[in-house]
Order: sequence, then structure tokens, then C-alpha cells
Amino acid sequence: MAFLLDLPSAARADLAARWGVEPSTGALYEAMTAPRSLDDDERVVLARLAREAMNLEDLLASLPLSRERLVARLDALGALGLVLRAPLGDAPPRPARAPFGAEKLYVPADVPVG
Repeated sequence: MAFLLDLPSAARADLAARWGVEPSTGALYEAMTAPRSLDDDERVVLARLAREAMNLEDLLASLPLSRERLVARLDALGALGLVLRAPLGDAPPRPARAPFGAEKLYVPADVPVG
């Protein structure tokens, strides 16, 4: 997952703490790609963004979730590095965290959705 390779040390340590693993690329990759327990809303959001990158407004129009619930789920999934903001130019991808604007959000291909 390219996101992990470009992640600064402080952000890597924070992400590792959220997953409860050591801050190595291998440990984080394993944690992020292993099957996990997600609630139904989180599964729906991941599945939709895995099919197509979209911004918050388009995602809101395509899912049966309120804005408040969707933003909360996106922020939680972003905190775990499972939903990312599409990179702009040469910048690396970043975790999708609130507030959300017009940029596209996506799920890395390595993240299991089903």
C-alpha cells in the first residue's frame, strides 16, 4: 500500500497506535488488510468507495446514510487509513479525516471490502 510507504514517522506512529501494532510498514499493512469487525454502515461505505472514488456529496447521494452518520463513519475509517483522500499532483495520499470538501475519497485496492 503506497500510502504506508510515504507516511511520515509521526503519522505512522499514530496509525500504529490506533491499530495496536508496531509502527512498521509490514505490521501496519497486515493489520489494515486482515479481516476485521466493522459495523454495517462502515461496510457499506467501504464497498461503495472501493467501486469508485467519489466526493462526500456524491457519496451522500448514493448511500442511505444521513450526512452526520456518513461523516462520522468516513472519519473513523480515515483514522484507520482505510479511506484516503485522492492525491493531488505529486503529493502522496492522505487519510480521509473530517472536515470533508470536494476532493475524492477512495479505498486502497489492498483493503478487503467483502
